[in-house]
Amino acid sequence: MGKEQYISLIAKKLNNELNIAELRELNGWLSSNSENPELLSDFQHIWDSVSSYKAAETFDSSAAFSKFSQKYDLTTPANQIVGPKSSSVSKYILIGLTAVLLFLGGYMLSSRLTPTFSNDQMAALPVQLTENASATLKPNTSMKFNANNLVVSNLDGGAYFNLEKQAAPINFDLSKTKIMANAAKMNLQNYDGEDLIADIEEGAVTIELNNKKEIVESGHKIIISKDNGSYSVIAGNSINAFAWSNGVLSFDNTPLYEVFNTIEQFYGVQIEVTDDSDVKTHFTAINMEPQNLEEVLELLSSSIDMRIKQSGKEGRDIEISEIKNVN
Repeated sequence: MGKEQYISLIAKKLNNELNIAELRELNGWLSSNSENPELLSDFQHIWDSVSSYKAAETFDSSAAFSKFSQKYDLTTPANQIVGPKSSSVSKYILIGLTAVLLFLGGYMLSSRLTPTFSNDQMAALPVQLTENASATLKPNTSMKFNANNLVVSNLDGGAYFNLEKQAAPINFDLSKTKIMANAAKMNLQNYDGEDLIADIEEGAVTIELNNKKEIVESGHKIIISKDNGSYSVIAGNSINAFAWSNGVLSFDNTPLYEVFNTIEQFYGVQIEVTDDSDVKTHFTAINMEPQNLEEVLELLSSSIDMRIKQSGKEGRDIEISEIKNVN
């Protein structure tokens, strides 16, 4: 057996993949030369420095090593490790091998540890985060979730989180704001050009911002300014903060510009008022369970006289004009 195979056995040993026969073979090699245990020690040191990777993935060390061998000549016989020079070369081999293994597996491991969830549908998308935690993403929403560290990051859009049965806290890394929650239900909105909003439905969350921590309980809303980093906690929740995740929309004497914004986020569409129509006209419709976008637009136009034109993919580009009096 050549030296490269013994290095492969070392990798398998540190990853707890050795069978009994391989362990005997490796132990015999280690005792055959005083330099060989030093190789194991060096590899152990490198291995420990990337423990987060090895804890997450069992890799095929033989396949990875074959890729490495295409570049480096590792055909030296197993017992011909003589003198400082060959020991030094062996160290470089180990370092090079480890780097290649990380290069080959790093991206895959990172993707598996922190996958990106995204929703390009025109409806809410439920995703499972842990056995006891789930999220529902609005259209045009994406986020990352690290299952090992229980961290939600890069939230772009809106999402409802059901952490009612989640015992271990989940951390939300949102711009310069950190929120920690477990045994709670909440809705988060993080859209470009808008304040970050967290509506707490059940339980309590801890917000950390500007070196200050505060516990916010259910029935409250956190509004965080992205401009100056300040935040406020107010009683009450947005009318559509939670029910949207179950396909329900409500408007209670709501100005049209807010109605349009809610419809945009609910379906992932773009609404543009193309004239100087008054968008402060109010609209009321409680507990709607629309089957599709067209049903909402039909109800809207039957309540308020307006001209609606759809275009683009799946009718996602909507032009509204000639808004008149409320019926």
